[in-house]
This record gives sequence, structure tokens and C-alpha cells, in this order.
Amino acid sequence: LYTREGEHIVLKLDRDKVTVSDADIDAWLSKLDRTYEAYRDLVGDVPFDGRKIMILNTPGIEPGYWALAGNPILWNSHVAVSKLLDRTVEFGDWGFGIIHEIGHVFSQGNISGTGRWNWNDEMFANFRMQYGLEQNQGKVWMDERVYTGREILDMYKKDYDNTVYTQVNDNGIHYMLGRLAGPGGIGWEPFKAAFRELTTTGGAPSGKYDKFEYLLSLLSKHATRLTGRDVDVRAQYFTEAELASIRKQLQ
Repeated sequence: LYTREGEHIVLKLDRDKVTVSDADIDAWLSKLDRTYEAYRDLVGDVPFDGRKIMILNTPGIEPGYWALAGNPILWNSHVAVSKLLDRTVEFGDWGFGIIHEIGHVFSQGNISGTGRWNWNDEMFANFRMQYGLEQNQGKVWMDERVYTGREILDMYKKDYDNTVYTQVNDNGIHYMLGRLAGPGGIGWEPFKAAFRELTTTGGAPSGKYDKFEYLLSLLSKHATRLTGRDVDVRAQYFTEAELASIRKQLQ
């Protein structure tokens, strides 16, 4: 195996898949380290007691997967590993699939508590990734284009536009939460406070839509505390049509 090591990430790849230089790999590892640090900033803790996360090529455990989160993150050797490495050089690509899997590693179950509040970690892994890209002006190559920083939300807006007036999908819900975290919304600080409270208390309702409403209530509480003005996230930032579409999806 070809092995390179960063501050938080260890990379172990099939040697014949490595098509770029050691310096190029080290530059990519530095970006993955910055992603790790952004996720820590968002959720307030690190997984696996701070042990380094290994990314390990594997010949395949089950059909159809790109990678599986954990420690190690198992990266299927048959999914164009070399093409991703080439894009890190050609486009400055941080690697959507890999930073998505690192986002999964930062789920509450790997940190503390039960994660009962989390109704869909596929969505929340991408939501963590959005924060990481925004904070670092990181780039990902998707849909034949490069998304830089907050531009990644444009990708989720496509699903929002296509589904919000029928039954919004998870990407559309991500768009609404991501919109809320940006300019004109409440920003990221209430999300940080809410995630820290969820991590330390672990309490949440059982239904998926109830979990969504519970998160909004925590965001309202912390936005009110941080701004000194009354903030009702549900009433001020979501339309009734949006809430009905979310309810239909999550129930």
C-alpha cells in the first residue's frame, strides 16, 4: 500500500491507483485536515477520541458502494480512485465522496450520546461538508463543474426547486437548512450551539418530522440568545408550503 499521513488523516491506497506526486497527495491531505478541523468547529467534538482517521482502499465488501464510513473509511478500489486524485491536481478538487464520508464519521454516534436527534445522516454528512467548504473556500468537482465554498448550495437548490411543491427530498431539506445558515438567515453560530446541546443532552422526539421541529426549536432558542431579539425560525424562515412538503417527506 501507498501510505501518506497528515495531521488528522492517514491515507493508504493501492499503489497502482496513485497517479500524482507525493507533494500533490500531501496538498490534498492538508485539505482533508482542514475539513476535519471545520467539522470539529461545527459539532464541538471529534470522533474516536481524536485518533487519526484512516482512508483505506479495499477490493470491495458489498456491491454498489463508493465508500463506507468508519475508522478506517473503506474506499472501494473500483470507483475511479485515480480520477479523483487527478482532479485534486487539475481542479483543486477536495473530493466530494471522501469529505462526505468524513462528515459521516463526525456523526453523534461516533462522538457521544445516542444520536437520537439525527433523522438522516446522509443529509447531515453533506450539511457538515457544506460548512467545511464554506469555511475554507474548498472546491468540489460535481456535475461537470467546480463548486467553491457556499456555491455547493446551488447543487441542492436544484432538488429543492424540483421537489418542494410536491414532496421535497432530502437534498431539498438540506438546501433549506443551508439557506438558513447563510446571509439573510441566522448564520452558523446557532447551529453550533444546537449541535453542542444535542451532543450533550441526547434528547429528541421519536418521529422524523418531530426531530426536525425539535432542531428548529433549538435553533430559535440559540438565535434568540445570541442576537438578543426574538427569533422564531419556523415562522420567520419557512413557508407553510415548505413545512407541509417537509412533513410529507419525513412522516
